[in-house]
Amino acid sequence: MAHSTSAQQFDRHAKDYDQWFDKNPDVFKAEVNAILSLAPPFENSLEIGVGSGRFAAALGIRHGIDPAPQMLSLARARGIDATIGEAEHLPFTDERYDSAFMITSLCFMRNQLNAMKEAHRVLKANGILVIAFIPKNSQLGIKYRKDRSKDSLYRLADFFSYSELLKKLKTTGFSIQNSSQTLLNPNLSLDVLPGHARGSFVVVSARKLTCSRA
Repeated sequence: MAHSTSAQQFDRHAKDYDQWFDKNPDVFKAEVNAILSLAPPFENSLEIGVGSGRFAAALGIRHGIDPAPQMLSLARARGIDATIGEAEHLPFTDERYDSAFMITSLCFMRNQLNAMKEAHRVLKANGILVIAFIPKNSQLGIKYRKDRSKDSLYRLADFFSYSELLKKLKTTGFSIQNSSQTLLNPNLSLDVLPGHARGSFVVVSARKLTCSRA
């Protein structure tokens, strides 16, 4: 959500965005479980693109950053230590966090590679980056791309595939560890499985390489 236009749109629709989770609790629970299945460290962690703090609160992530002030107000109301700022210019010292999370936010960032490099910078040695995303060729990815003109938020998204994400991770100094998936084809099943091929919500964990190529 680092693009200024994206931040404005998310602020404009902050309450509607947040209420989606109340209207779809089973989907939200499945997505949270997909992240939990990878068992990353949560105690000293940062969510980049924290939004309204729904995921951070559910996962026990204490710190978050987002460029949308209205969204941050909702996150703070959920007890998140939320900072206003952009993913491409994180206002944090080097090697501060054990883990960082980008949960359906990377697709909204102005420069995805720079955002991932910044995540690499603020992670401790061997820290974990968790990226949850909607693959562009998944059932929902195809739908959202087809309906771009009708959706004020997803029309701003730059979706990517699993293989494209792997290339981004390698370029920015990460080594993939595991993946999980839910919202499975063909009926958007809420089961959580290892892997990535069937899911419209895919989670990847990657370890910071000590000798970075970022």
